[in-house]
Amino acid sequence: MSTQNQTTTEADSRGHEQTARELENERARLAREVIEHEDRAAFARYGARHWQVTLDGVLLAVVLYKRGASTVCDVLNGKAVIR
Repeated sequence: MSTQNQTTTEADSRGHEQTARELENERARLAREVIEHEDRAAFARYGARHWQVTLDGVLLAVVLYKRGASTVCDVLNGKAVIR
């Protein structure tokens, strides 16, 4: 391998390492940001068969299933993504 190709390969390798490090730092920062914020959305029983979802104490939705209420809260709190 020529000296120029070797230098280019080493530079590319350092660039990839730096990019990977930057991505990891960004992920860690976002994780800390999510942990530092208190959950704004919550769910609780609403009558005998339903669940209420509140956002900052204001009623946002009434759903039939607990799992649905939990998922809505997770999405609102940034813990889940809708796909």
